[in-house]
Amino acid sequence: MAEDAIDATAIKLALGTQEPTDTSKDDLCDVRSLAADARWLDAFDALDTLESPAPETAEDVDLVEEVRARGASFRRARARAFARWTRSTAPDGRGPRRSARAARDKRARAPRTPTRARAPDARRRRAGAAPAGAAAPAEEAWSEGHRAFGVETSYRYDADGLLWLRTTGEMKDIDLFHTVAVIREIGLFGEWIPFLRHSDVVHELDFSRLLAHFSIGVRGVLSRDCVMRVAACNDALSSGALYFEGESLADDVAAWRGAAVPPRYTGWGYDRMHVHSLVAKVAFTSATSQHAMVVVSVDLRTRLPRSILDFFLKKLVGIFLWLWRRQSRYISAHDEGKHRDAIAADAAFYENWLRPKYDEFCAARGWTDTSPALGADEAEDEVGDDAALPPGLDGADDGGAADSPAPAGGDDAEAVG
Repeated sequence: MAEDAIDATAIKLALGTQEPTDTSKDDLCDVRSLAADARWLDAFDALDTLESPAPETAEDVDLVEEVRARGASFRRARARAFARWTRSTAPDGRGPRRSARAARDKRARAPRTPTRARAPDARRRRAGAAPAGAAAPAEEAWSEGHRAFGVETSYRYDADGLLWLRTTGEMKDIDLFHTVAVIREIGLFGEWIPFLRHSDVVHELDFSRLLAHFSIGVRGVLSRDCVMRVAACNDALSSGALYFEGESLADDVAAWRGAAVPPRYTGWGYDRMHVHSLVAKVAFTSATSQHAMVVVSVDLRTRLPRSILDFFLKKLVGIFLWLWRRQSRYISAHDEGKHRDAIAADAAFYENWLRPKYDEFCAARGWTDTSPALGADEAEDEVGDDAALPPGLDGADDGGAADSPAPAGGDDAEAVG
């Protein structure tokens, strides 16, 4: 991909990990400053205001390309999440205003246009595609899936037949740093994600972009690994939210930003799944609560019947937000643990980079109480009584992540590529 060819020096310059040159008279000064804070959407907007950006160095040329690439990606992510937030959330930000079933009832009561006049678009809607000329999928394109654990999950099929899943829910009495830590500390995914067998960071460009490798599955039944790039966007001051977006690398990509892509494994039950798109939004409703949303489309590359596969994906994605919330609440309520240790060990990110931005955002909103009100004893009961993990989704029979590492070759798997 074109964005992967951007020089790493420019990336370090854009994100403040390298001393910038004198930019007092530089038209790109604001763009560079915003990019350094991972404010890709604001940086893209600032770039748009420049009639004719005139980068003077090769680093500036690469910076402009990077801002355009990341800004465009996050604009798409924001558009995909924004429709959900405005149309199905109450004014006070406390969750869904009306269900998809209510939406269907409303449409059923609405006058219908003649069949012939609406046939082309109707066929496209039944296929999961937006009407001709539409900028984004309409709210009605999403079908109601199920509600459980305080999380709402919906789904739709696009014009190519791909399954898209969307899950939303509230995360209350949680320190932002712990919400972020659960997602950022990829090496600790095994602490809270069922069926996970291995996870690590292949290459970290900076605080907001990295390449991750993980594997999931049940030993002897189905095992899949995935290599995907992930980026984060700080849009707190502009829209009160953080965005994350990512996708799998193409099968023929051998390196990403100078780092070798982990080899694929072959063998009975092994393959590499493909994440077509992953978008996550964390919108702040108070200093210690957030409204979270995840939209994802995944191809597990399996011959399982479509009905069984889709049922499995809907259930698994449906509990992801609940697992994320449960682990975040646990960290907030306990002073010790692996995530707490990871936060303490990475002061450069959590204290020196994230903390000032969080304090600035809270001050702008007038939020002074930034400590979760949940005590350790109370939180443990909350977490334990929230809901039991559905049978078969606790990973107990698979030995857990620690006992089920990714295949290392030999008789079980063969490295290729």
